Amino acid sequence: MVEMKDSPSDKQRAVDAAIGQIERAFERGSIMRL
Repeated sequence: MVEMKDSPSDKQRAVDAAIGQIERAFERGSIMRL
């Protein structure tokens, strides 16, 4: 198996991109942070 070591900024960028896509598709406020 191959381990991927992403820097925190890469992970944060991926999360921000995913949240942005979801908010565009389902309107802002459709995601709540836990």
